[in-house]
Order: sequence, then C-alpha cells, then structure tokens
Amino acid sequence: KEYNQLLFDNFAATYEKTLSNINYAVIDKIAELYAPLKGKILDLGCGTGLAAEKLKTAENQFFGVDISAKMLALAQQKNLYAELKQEDILAYLQNSSSLDFDCIIVADVFCYFSDLEPLIKACRGRRLIFSVEINPKAEKYLLQASGRSQHNPNYIKDVLTAAGYCNISATELTLRQENGHPVAGIIYNAE
Repeated sequence: KEYNQLLFDNFAATYEKTLSNINYAVIDKIAELYAPLKGKILDLGCGTGLAAEKLKTAENQFFGVDISAKMLALAQQKNLYAELKQEDILAYLQNSSSLDFDCIIVADVFCYFSDLEPLIKACRGRRLIFSVEINPKAEKYLLQASGRSQHNPNYIKDVLTAAGYCNISATELTLRQENGHPVAGIIYNAE
C-alpha cells in the first residue's frame, strides 16, 4: 500500500499527460461499451477523475476512492464527485458499513493486486466494470517486473462466478502502450 501511495503521489502531476502519451484506452472503451451509466457510481482507484470526466451525466452521481492524496486533490478540482475518500480500495470495500452503489468501476487498478478474490467478493451484488492485464499462460496471476499483475481470464471468470456474478461479458483490447509494446487486457462487465 505504501509503495503505491508514494508512486501515485509522485506521478500525480504528470499522470494525465503520460496516459495520453501511452494511448491509454480503458476509460474511452468503458464509455463506448457501457455509457450512459445511471445511479450511484463508485470509482475505485479514481486517480485524477478521468472516469467521472468521461462518464458523468445528470443521471448519475460519482463517488471516488484512491490511495493517493495528490491524485484526489486533482480529482477534487474537477468538481465531478459527490465525495472523495483517501483509502486503500480493499480496506474501503471491507470496512464500509454500506456500499449503496448501483455500479462499481475499477479502471486499470486491479493490475496492482494479484489475488482479486477479496476485492471482487467485496463488490458482489453490484454491477462491476473493471479492466485487467491478461496472461492466459499464468495459472491465476503473474506479478511482472513492472510491479503490476497479469491475470488469467479463466481465473477472473472463476472468481466472478464464485462471487455470484452470472451475467459476465468480456471485451479484449489494448489497454495502453508500454515501452513501445501493446499491453493486452480485458474489460469485464459483471452483473
């Protein structure tokens, strides 16, 4: 947690420019596939507020959680969130007395976790839209030298099913470029 908090605090000032330079595609693809979203939306790992910036409408209300205070300060300036909290996303999910949300978005955040079972289990009962880096050769997940994890799509499907999700769709895409190479991923929509 401490490493990721420091990483994103230091990255906050150049975050959006960097994402533009690496052809970051997750939020645009979520918007293309699932907008407009209605109701109360929880944006886990909200960063500087890119998801709300793209998906906020008069028919929804965004709530953001992120580990980085500096990222949240930039998101706050956009005035798109009803509430922003600085907290580890797993701790937030497990410690919240009520997760009264219609949809949970986790855009390019699950790659910072290996075992997704506790996170997905804590989201159950709510529509869940998220992205992962994929590696079909991994048994379940594989930690990369980058510090991010790649997940086997079969593992993701098993974890979603075990958490009670039965309507699951998966869309493959290039999440972004890294060192000039495409990063393969999937966006899941689970209900």
